[in-house]
Amino acid sequence: EFIHDVSGDGIGSVRMGAYFKLRKIYETMFPSAVLVSHTGNEYSGKQGATELLNDLSKSDDSIEKIVGNYFLHLKKKDGFFDVDMISATNTLLHGKSTVIFNPFYRDLSDYVLLPMVDKLINNKKCLIIVGRSSLCDDVSKWAEEILKKYSRTRSLWRVSTLSKDDPECQVGSLSLSQIYDLNVIHANAEFVREAGLVILIEPSKMMTTSQSGLSILVEGFDKEFPPTYCICDHD
Repeated sequence: EFIHDVSGDGIGSVRMGAYFKLRKIYETMFPSAVLVSHTGNEYSGKQGATELLNDLSKSDDSIEKIVGNYFLHLKKKDGFFDVDMISATNTLLHGKSTVIFNPFYRDLSDYVLLPMVDKLINNKKCLIIVGRSSLCDDVSKWAEEILKKYSRTRSLWRVSTLSKDDPECQVGSLSLSQIYDLNVIHANAEFVREAGLVILIEPSKMMTTSQSGLSILVEGFDKEFPPTYCICDHD
């Protein structure tokens, strides 16, 4: 533990503590529970994105190699990437559910795109559950935009808000109110069963009132090959 005072022009100093040494202990005691091996704290000597991507691109793991090459290709055009978010992409591609502490889904486009495309080209569906109904239309537009950016065409994968009319699409969004609409759930039972990736955007908004509705939805997923969950929230 390092503790020091940071002086300033205010009415008093601010006492700060950095507990990165505990990270080593947690990694030893609970290795399977640690999401990534870097904290982002300046004291910890965090590995840079370039070094991580170079390591991934040379990995013997085929999925890690795909992740490394994907971001190295993007970096030539878009600049720098977040190390922990690269690790989140890698985790999702390995079929492990991931919590991302960021509700701003448009900031996650490059990181969510690869797991989404991976499921779609393997003939799986992508279900996006939105905690705030007001965001549903924009979420569908966002998903359509990032898939168009990847495929250079709008017709390869269709994006739609799921409704009782059973829309033909590969990426479907559901709002809080639709989860309790049995007509919507029944009409899209096959879509739900084929879901390979479930993205939950701000699910904390619905946890207090919609747990039973979410449970009904989860019952419709394929039990033998359950989907991977990507949770985006700040709570």
